[in-house]
Amino acid sequence: MNLKRVFWDYDEFQDENKLLQFLKENKHNESVYLWIMSRFLEYGRVVDTLKIFSLEEIEKNIDKLKISGRSKKKWKRILELLK
Repeated sequence: MNLKRVFWDYDEFQDENKLLQFLKENKHNESVYLWIMSRFLEYGRVVDTLKIFSLEEIEKNIDKLKISGRSKKKWKRILELLK
């Protein structure tokens, strides 16, 4: 998984195990969870994003995310094709 693309500015999240542990610990903290999802949808590879987040999670939250219009359009198309 290429986490340097997503977290170039957060060294601690470039380690997959640390990131997964952090996500697990913050699963119920919506603002943190959505922030990480936003980073993946904006900067991550699709294959990496789908290892962390399900299509259902992305679809449920896409309109809440602070991502560019281009990324939102791309992900809505991906959701449409993969459903």
